Amino acid sequence: MPFIIHPARFEKNHDAYLRFLLQHHDKLGLPYPFGMKLSLISSPLILGQVLLVFEEDPYELVGAFGIVHGTSEQEYADPQICQIEVCYLAAASRKTRLFSKCLSSLIDLIQNKHPDTTTLSFWISQEQYENDRLIAKCRNWSGATERFGNGVVQIRLPFDSVSSYISRLNN
Repeated sequence: MPFIIHPARFEKNHDAYLRFLLQHHDKLGLPYPFGMKLSLISSPLILGQVLLVFEEDPYELVGAFGIVHGTSEQEYADPQICQIEVCYLAAASRKTRLFSKCLSSLIDLIQNKHPDTTTLSFWISQEQYENDRLIAKCRNWSGATERFGNGVVQIRLPFDSVSSYISRLNN
């Protein structure tokens, strides 16, 4: 089944993004109270960018990705660090090929908006950190760093390594 992946540029896209993620907030793997989840989900609409994934027929939202440039620790004065705040595909749409296409679109979006990006950062649950095959690969990349705390793990990867990896996956 074909999919359409595009940035959320209009208010109706922002509404769809929020509705979709609020419907699935309990499946995001975020071990936070709802208010904190809402803050993480909505921050890309204010501070970054959002990518939406639609199944072509029927035209239905099946995935959403949200990023911000900079870190709250540095009051977003470090835009060379791109943080993935949200990365979610509905269970029925979770296929390696679609996920790699989504990541490729995300990399393109980042490169077009912030070509000076050096680092990609994201948080995952401790359980996912221990059991996910893709995360296991990422942990071994040169320059990868990890920070543990409060049931989550922050992983930072060199942006060039991620971009090269995604490019190889899609060829």
